[in-house]
Amino acid sequence: MAERSVSVQGSANQSIIINGDHNQVGGAVEFRIPLVRPHAPARRRRGPQTPPNVLDILSAHNKALSLQGRERELSMLHEWLSDNRDISVFAITASAGSGKTRLAIELCEQAEQQAGWAAGFVRSDDLAELAHAFKFAQANWSHSLILVVDYAGANAQALAQWLDALSQLDDLADGIRVRILLLEREASKEAGWWHTLTGSALGSDQARLDLFTQFEPYALAGLSDISLRRAVLCAALNAAQALVPNPQASTIPKPGEQPDFDTALADPQFANPLALVMAGILCRDMSPRAALSLHYLAAAEKLAQREIDRFYKCFGEGGNATKLAHCLCFHLLCGGLHIADMRQTLSTELVAMGWHSPGLDKELLALQQTFPPAEDAGETARLSTTQPDLIAEAMCIQLLHSDRERSLKAPDILARTLEYGQELAAAALVRLLQDFACPVSQPTAQQAQLLQWAEQLVEDNHHSRKLIELLNGAMPHSSIALAELACKLTTILYQQSQTQTEQQISEADLARLAM
Repeated sequence: MAERSVSVQGSANQSIIINGDHNQVGGAVEFRIPLVRPHAPARRRRGPQTPPNVLDILSAHNKALSLQGRERELSMLHEWLSDNRDISVFAITASAGSGKTRLAIELCEQAEQQAGWAAGFVRSDDLAELAHAFKFAQANWSHSLILVVDYAGANAQALAQWLDALSQLDDLADGIRVRILLLEREASKEAGWWHTLTGSALGSDQARLDLFTQFEPYALAGLSDISLRRAVLCAALNAAQALVPNPQASTIPKPGEQPDFDTALADPQFANPLALVMAGILCRDMSPRAALSLHYLAAAEKLAQREIDRFYKCFGEGGNATKLAHCLCFHLLCGGLHIADMRQTLSTELVAMGWHSPGLDKELLALQQTFPPAEDAGETARLSTTQPDLIAEAMCIQLLHSDRERSLKAPDILARTLEYGQELAAAALVRLLQDFACPVSQPTAQQAQLLQWAEQLVEDNHHSRKLIELLNGAMPHSSIALAELACKLTTILYQQSQTQTEQQISEADLARLAM
């Protein structure tokens, strides 16, 4: 994945100037905005033991498949780019696997084919520093920018501060535009991240609100055209077959050739592009009709188990498989381990699980080769995580279930991941619960277990206001499966606030009595 850095130079008493040659932007650099540019061609950094695999097809960042069926959305976004406003914010919401990230990558690629544009994704770890950099200074921009923020909900406070800073800038030079694209699964005007940015009378300055193109995110629809679904399925199968030397002969039936296949393809679940791509990959090793008979969560679980098996095959020889599995699970649940402290973090975690003075050389090598960090991330560098999220979540669930002790201690493990990963870990856990704990028809034993772990996590840590606030901040505004858990979190926070108020009143009374 290629990267470009937009470099900002200056100080609080000088103008911040952005200039350069459109690749490495800047002269005497005091602050750099690293832009992750998945749309730019680059050789993916791999260890010798991690050959290409089907996850490369599933990850939007690899652009393994061409984007199909999003012409309307791209046209709308290009109109937004060419709008007269110099700084503008737009948000897109859709469920997991709907193609939000892939659409944003395509927009970045198309924009950079035009003169004067640079584009990329802003990492979560850089948002707070961005807000600070622009807080007291003005900016002159040498070219227009598209800045994409994925998982916007996990970064609402930093986003609000950054947008407040941008809203105070003087008008940009003629023709220069800054576009900020926010991506998230859902948004509500009444609560959560979108409310933090646009709906709070106390927290939202009017100047910030003026940056938004509209006060509701654009809801990205699924793929309703059956011929389009068939094309995506074929493309995924062809890409999967290209990864093996002698794939078995398998083709997607043509329209009308197999009526039961056509009926299965019309199922509402296959409006989701990720569900289609997973089914197409599985068509390489099973009949297309059998692949389409799987619920998309079952397909994700199959692919997740393959990835776990591949990980063990590459790195498990001569090592402790249980320890390796736990390190992998903890890393994914945290939302990515920091390079700087990963040895100490994993050592502390393994000691908490009962290991004494655990060696970690093999495990660290395995994680670093499988999950190379983003380039040029500096001191904030994290290991990457499995993409797409749905596969990472399925891997975590299977790893937690695969060991009895790990399963019994799951609530404690989750608490430690939250303590380490903070907002990223909270968002990852809530996404996992949204995707796998929500019943399809009747709750399964696995779904019940996931909710039980979450409830135990809250029960065991109800005195930790910080942890409860982390979880509460990541909870979706509307979710039937998580409604009881959300209610419990809200109740705990309310009770803690009441207790704190009573204590403050008591202290004030005592102070008056002492006078």
